[in-house]
Amino acid sequence: MACSIELSPVPYYCAQNDLDTAEGPCLQAPSLVDMDALVAKTTEYEAERMIDSTVNMAAHKLSIFHALNDTRIVVGKIHVRLKRYDHVIN
Repeated sequence: MACSIELSPVPYYCAQNDLDTAEGPCLQAPSLVDMDALVAKTTEYEAERMIDSTVNMAAHKLSIFHALNDTRIVVGKIHVRLKRYDHVIN
């Protein structure tokens, strides 16, 4: 059994090595995050064996927590994280 803990409020590679993307969609406008690019990067890393197969995650439970009174992390970012894992779990 493996365990992974991610403490970042936004998905890995959300900024795509671009400061404007980091400060814009990733931090301020989660609905504008390019999910296709994130899924493509995951697929690329998987094909290059930089990460384990995402199939390993499909049978495992995923819990994402968000503090309701958190003024720094908007709830939309949490929805982006859920979408990020959606292609793996479903």
